Amino acid sequence: MSEPVIFILFNRPEKTARVFDAIRQYKPSRLHIIADGPRLTHENDEKLCKSARSIIDTVDWRCDLTHDYATQNMGCRQRVSTGLVKAFEIYERAIILEDDCLPNQSFFNFSEELLDRYESREEIMHIGGNNFLSQKENTDPGSYYFSKLFHIWGWATWRRAWKFYDVDMKDWPRFKKSGHFKKLLPDPLMRSYWSRTFDLSYNKKIDSWDHQWCYACLKAGGFSATPKTNLVINIGFDADATHTRSNQKNPASKSCELSFPLSHPNGFKWNRISDRIVQKKNFKRSYGGIRTFIDIVRGI
Repeated sequence: MSEPVIFILFNRPEKTARVFDAIRQYKPSRLHIIADGPRLTHENDEKLCKSARSIIDTVDWRCDLTHDYATQNMGCRQRVSTGLVKAFEIYERAIILEDDCLPNQSFFNFSEELLDRYESREEIMHIGGNNFLSQKENTDPGSYYFSKLFHIWGWATWRRAWKFYDVDMKDWPRFKKSGHFKKLLPDPLMRSYWSRTFDLSYNKKIDSWDHQWCYACLKAGGFSATPKTNLVINIGFDADATHTRSNQKNPASKSCELSFPLSHPNGFKWNRISDRIVQKKNFKRSYGGIRTFIDIVRGI
């Protein structure tokens, strides 16, 4: 059977329609919709939210459809986090897409196979749809590699992993000072960036839910299975975006179908080299363009 798909949307009907069309091709037997409500300060929000939701009414395959629609605007942080918490009370595992994350069909097949393969492997907590490496940089021989960067532009996970999630990151100040954090992220560049990012999320300086998921996975000693090619295009880099503005570089502007059968990694090993390249290219500045101390010292 196809895996449950959790689809998160808001007020972008055109983008919602494109991603929904990809979901329609997959034909999940269970489709769970999380939608935020309109903002009172934006006069077009009510119309746009209604238009985006109406696309879901066009489901034309046999499907167990669940709606989780907010009547008022909750914001990205609370709407997505509360929605996913509720969803994983229903589902043991699921594929998650937001309305600006356009997958190719191999993303669904990749997620299905690895959800089965690593269901009981607790250190695998995340299956990603993104790869931000160029073809020259990506030298891993398998179809995917194990990473400590948890990309969320199309991903999948299990209830057993989601149980570690805490949107408030209550234990972050204590964990930050522990030797365990340094042990999990021995690279000073990565540790400096994520420490700064987790600080901002903990102090609610960012209206986001996903850094908390990265933190949960890292703290639990988890890894992501990252595909060798990018499987999901981010179509949300524009002026209407919450976090991905049009003047930013889009590392997921293209996708490529993954070949099957999959070539699984020979053994279980963190690919530190690939992670460092991605970190340096795409995560070298803290949120809002603030350069980290390590960036400045190294002239990055």
